[in-house]
Amino acid sequence: MHFDLLEFLERVGIVKYPPPLHVYKWKDLTVEERKVALKGIQDINKEHVHEALEAKTGGIHAKYGKGRKKDEPKEWRAWTKMYEWERQDAFEKLNVCFNLTPGQHGLRQPTGGEEGP
Repeated sequence: MHFDLLEFLERVGIVKYPPPLHVYKWKDLTVEERKVALKGIQDINKEHVHEALEAKTGGIHAKYGKGRKKDEPKEWRAWTKMYEWERQDAFEKLNVCFNLTPGQHGLRQPTGGEEGP
């Protein structure tokens, strides 16, 4: 059986393809890609916080549902509840939280967006 390289790497768990959009620079993404990337990194952050709370207390905590709670980070707000500059700020802050510096992975550029610096 013949596999191409990308299919092989994904099957063995070495490389996820296509890579998640949050690994790219904000300026390289289209508006729709930015929306998906921000939602993805928000979900990762929420899951991390949830797991950390459970590990810290040893108990089970209810996962965050729809609607924003008073004590939730502002970076978790919905796309429609943020100004454009807040979206980019939230994206960059959440990426830094996980040491996921966008654009430093040598990945192909996604469709659309602006050119490099």
